[in-house]
Amino acid sequence: MFKRSFLICSLLLSFGCDAQQQFGQLVINGGVGYSPVFQSADDVTSVLINSPQINYLNIDATLHSFSTVPYLGIAVDYGLFYRLGIGIAGGSQNYAINYSLSGGSAIFSDKITRNNLAGRLLYHLGKTNTVIDEYLGFRLGCSYWNDTPSPTNLCAIGIDSYLSTTNYRCYSFQILYGIRFYLENSFGIHAEIGIGSPYFMEGGITFRINTIKQKDANKSN
Repeated sequence: MFKRSFLICSLLLSFGCDAQQQFGQLVINGGVGYSPVFQSADDVTSVLINSPQINYLNIDATLHSFSTVPYLGIAVDYGLFYRLGIGIAGGSQNYAINYSLSGGSAIFSDKITRNNLAGRLLYHLGKTNTVIDEYLGFRLGCSYWNDTPSPTNLCAIGIDSYLSTTNYRCYSFQILYGIRFYLENSFGIHAEIGIGSPYFMEGGITFRINTIKQKDANKSN
């Protein structure tokens, strides 16, 4: 009888700690990511070619240089229940390309940017661990592509930009796994890996705010 009562109390205590770990918490992730799409100009254009709404500008060009900026993102998640949370996330990445048309000496350049805005749903795997938070989730949103050509491109005959359209948007979907490690009660680091867009790996800093406790504290004052 004593063992059974002890087991029941232990399960209830575990549930209570778990509920306090996620429910009512506001968590902000800010980080830097890696996306395989931005490793070369061919990778980016091959992704855009696959969409029926955009076609690569059919020009005979020679690439001279290529530079990319890492994915920069932020996510804000709120714990609806003891394991389930919803959030909103955004991020941006761009690359610059320099090229020339075959038979010509003029150098043209473009800056292609992808901005992503999405909502996400997280399911937390942890039990009573308030230091480590593991979660699975999915992210659904939209990516906005923009091609900004240099002024010299507009002076060229038959070419305005490296892509056939300067603005394009498409839906994005990602399945992700993440882990947060809290160095202090309200501050830590995180890492995520994902299948889909907009990144394969992402990591950075994390801030945690317990809004439920904050409301209780305000009431007591």
